[in-house]
Amino acid sequence: MTGSSEPLTPDPSRRDQPRPGRSVATTVSPGTEPIPILLLEGPLDSWMVLEQLRRLMDRLDRRGFETWAFVSRLPAGIDPVALEREEAILSRQALSLPWLRPLALRRLPWGPGIDGGDPPRPRLIHALQRRLCGLALDLAEHWGIPYYVSVPDFPPDQTRLRLSRRWCQGLIASIPEVAEALVETMAIPAEVIVSIDLGMDPHHAVPPPMDPPLLKRPPVEDSQTAPDLSHGLLDPYESHPGIPIDFEPPEPIEPARRALVVGTTGRGLPRDGLDLFLIAARRVLDAGLDAEFVISPWAGPLQEEELLRRAEWLKLSDRLTFVGHENLIPMFWNVLDLYCQPNRMPTVGRALIRARLEGLPVVASDLPGLSRQIHHDQDGLLVPPRDADALAKAMITLLSDPQRAARLGRAARARALAEHDPDQAADRLAAHYRLALERETQPGPFFQSYSLAT
Repeated sequence: MTGSSEPLTPDPSRRDQPRPGRSVATTVSPGTEPIPILLLEGPLDSWMVLEQLRRLMDRLDRRGFETWAFVSRLPAGIDPVALEREEAILSRQALSLPWLRPLALRRLPWGPGIDGGDPPRPRLIHALQRRLCGLALDLAEHWGIPYYVSVPDFPPDQTRLRLSRRWCQGLIASIPEVAEALVETMAIPAEVIVSIDLGMDPHHAVPPPMDPPLLKRPPVEDSQTAPDLSHGLLDPYESHPGIPIDFEPPEPIEPARRALVVGTTGRGLPRDGLDLFLIAARRVLDAGLDAEFVISPWAGPLQEEELLRRAEWLKLSDRLTFVGHENLIPMFWNVLDLYCQPNRMPTVGRALIRARLEGLPVVASDLPGLSRQIHHDQDGLLVPPRDADALAKAMITLLSDPQRAARLGRAARARALAEHDPDQAADRLAAHYRLALERETQPGPFFQSYSLAT
């Protein structure tokens, strides 16, 4: 590890492959047409987000739907024409711009379906991000169809949702704590919120766990003998062309010890607690542990520059590496021995879920959304939020005890695999879609119970 920010590039092995079963809905009875639905997603900033969308569409297709998606931006290197033709994912940036949306709505393509070359007119819309609720409302009113809005993370303070009393069929929260926050902070009736986690597929791109995680590249013990370089392909006692007969092999080089690697992720904002992570990193080094630290900021260079200034003040610059969000899978996880989530504010903790699925020992703040993932000292460690000393103590504890760290990592992976079943989530989502379609000629559930924008 070095202090550079050299990018890592994931292997986009499926980027040009059509989604399996694209034109076949396996649960549709013979003679029954699949139900066209439209998913709304924001900018696809990484292959990871694109792959998650594709897999959700696959699962819905297999449950009797003909799934299309509108996205505002595609990853670099994607052919939008091929993606639309083979994947039914359309890039419609104009729809994300409120001042262009009226014109874009009038020019929306819709027709007989895939065989006819145009997207079919959908019967239901699902906005996969909270910030797309306005677009979902406009599309629902344009077509006169019901819609759902997903709320994947805790809404910030003073957040308001623009929803239709007539067409909105409900909100889909990622975890129960997010549903509770919507009830408490926005006074949304609990009966119109359902908790379904659509954001994590534990069976995709999860390599087998390393056992133990802290010994992926084992350090060399003091008593270990370095390999004897005087044997093998080059034997100094034989005559070789161009090599003097009295050639002496070099002295054996003792392999260097490997520094342990601790990682975290965040957007570079105060609520992510990355400054606490840097302070804790300094404490780890002061305790005499040979460690390096990796931060994957999801924001721009300004946040990275601020973190670098803090690292320089703490004399951490030569021990700190930055990587981008695109690099989270798989290389970011492959180098880690320990993952930390030092948030100051509640969060769903997607990165923490991924770390657990990777079998890494984890340390996280004791906050809603994170504490539900960890049973303290059974499959991870919880620390008080905003406490850099407690975070450092937990990091030192696991870095100093590989066997304990390995035990926690194995337990975390087993529990994460048991908790995240994408097929079960797709079954529940499909059931709610069908319920909404059965009552699509009636007012939405908000009509009598909640005062929302129309």
